[in-house]
Amino acid sequence: MDQQTDGRRGTRWKRAVVPLAVGLALGFTGWTGFSGRYLDARAAVDRGVPGRYTVDECHRIRSSRFCSGTFRSDDGRVTRRYVRPFEDHDTDGVDPGGSYPARLPASGGPGAETVRAETVRADAGALDRLRWRGVGWGGLGLLGVVVAAFGVLAAVRRPGENARVALGCLLALAGVAGAGMWAVGLSLG
Repeated sequence: MDQQTDGRRGTRWKRAVVPLAVGLALGFTGWTGFSGRYLDARAAVDRGVPGRYTVDECHRIRSSRFCSGTFRSDDGRVTRRYVRPFEDHDTDGVDPGGSYPARLPASGGPGAETVRAETVRADAGALDRLRWRGVGWGGLGLLGVVVAAFGVLAAVRRPGENARVALGCLLALAGVAGAGMWAVGLSLG
């Protein structure tokens, strides 16, 4: 290899740094959102304590509404006060004194009553929003992987390689799908 080829390769890798960094950041954000905002809520719905959440009070700060309330299990064994909803918009349309079906994440050990808890709304509409939220976070993670892959592809691509051009087209389609999943999932979730 001559120096000109080595210089171009170095330049190609320098161009790949930004897409790799952005892709890794998007992928990390998608994964943490998926694991924290979807998987945790899904685990509460699947294995949590069933009951009802009653909104006790709500406060508005600018355009956001923050509520707290009381959770009572269906069997009457568990009561938690000053519980927040897992998602702040779960209490939209519910005034203080109103209630809805909810799940309290299963917690273990003595003194669990003192742990600040969050309930997950468990009616049909909330479960649909939860599914869409999972699709949205998964789409953001997919978009991150695609952007990082474009960075790698740009660094190793040589002009005239048809297989790499086809791979680029597939990555573009996956990127559009990921962005669509993200937009639709988070808007409906």
